[in-house]
Amino acid sequence: DESTAQQAKRTYLPLDQQKSFLKSIDNYDKLLRTQEKYIRYHDQSHAPDLSELAFVSHHKPMLLIHYYMGLRGGDVRTLDWAHIIQTPTSANISKVLEKTKRKIPSPTVLPIPEQLNEALKKWKVQQGNPSSGLVFPSLTTGRLLSKKCLRDSWIWIKKDAGLHEDLDLYALRHNFISWLIMNGEPLSVVAQLAGHQSTRMIEEYYGHLCPSFTKEASTGFSNLLN
Repeated sequence: DESTAQQAKRTYLPLDQQKSFLKSIDNYDKLLRTQEKYIRYHDQSHAPDLSELAFVSHHKPMLLIHYYMGLRGGDVRTLDWAHIIQTPTSANISKVLEKTKRKIPSPTVLPIPEQLNEALKKWKVQQGNPSSGLVFPSLTTGRLLSKKCLRDSWIWIKKDAGLHEDLDLYALRHNFISWLIMNGEPLSVVAQLAGHQSTRMIEEYYGHLCPSFTKEASTGFSNLLN
């Protein structure tokens, strides 16, 4: 049925593939730096010097948000520096989520993992420490990036990491939710981190990933008289 088909789409990456994916993000960064050095060697007047920059392009910090927080593409592209609240003790994104903004007009607050927070701090410095404005503006227009802004990097990184060629970027959201569930996080917490008001969708499409709960309950009942 439709529910089963949707479950099949909501896959996750094994841990070794996740490690390969993160390594390939860096490999793509190195590739771009190598290409930039080659261009500068042959035509120094038309190529910027990227050697001192923490990030050679928007691809790495954007992909890290997709991976570590499971945000949808629209929420990453429309992310504003005003949405990112960093204090000495915590870091959060407070944002009205694009897909549900008509039903949920109030901001959803999502914690930023430390690994991602450090990357965003460096990206902010590289952007000139702005207090507002798009986190990932277009280099040519300063406006919202195209929906295809990660297409080329995603294709290259998938191949370099040995991931299936049909895997789309949304798989990082599925991976985020799936591993939270498989790690035993309460479904209410998973739903909150995924930006959902209830656990209904999580239960329907990801519930099959936590069979251990029902198995433990069944084993517990069968052992009552032992």
